[in-house]
Amino acid sequence: MSWQEMLCQKKFYGMCAMLLCGGLSGMMVISSASDMAQVEAGFSPAAAALMVSVLSLFNAGGRASAGILSDKLGRIGTLSLVFPISVAALFAVSIALVGACFGALMGIFPGFTADEFGQRNNTVNYGILFFGFALSGMLGPQVASWVMSGTGSYRSAFLIAAVVALAG
Repeated sequence: MSWQEMLCQKKFYGMCAMLLCGGLSGMMVISSASDMAQVEAGFSPAAAALMVSVLSLFNAGGRASAGILSDKLGRIGTLSLVFPISVAALFAVSIALVGACFGALMGIFPGFTADEFGQRNNTVNYGILFFGFALSGMLGPQVASWVMSGTGSYRSAFLIAAVVALAG
């Protein structure tokens, strides 16, 4: 489909919302991971920096493993696993699982877009669909910052991200 045809499809808006929902928790944690580790878990700055490295490694691993898994379970089947795991990870404050799920989301969506709208215009179509991720990149860090400023803790931010991931 052309990008104009894609924009006329209801599933485009659902997929855009899924990308927003899935990206929000990842962007929230990635943008504030060091501070969250220090404030919520009492980590030293050096240990918190290590957690950022762990997050990055699992993000990369999530991309690769989700690509393999999506070839076996399909894009929707894999995403159906990623969102609930992300919710569970947010409640457990698990940097590694959030990173892996965020990586999985980012690894699946280019192929998912091609599956749903065809490969011919995939670069343009995915670029437009990426608007959902752009919103998550803007909102995720802001939500974390607002919650921290208002409450002195990130705990409510994790709950918000879990609810949004569950909606995804």
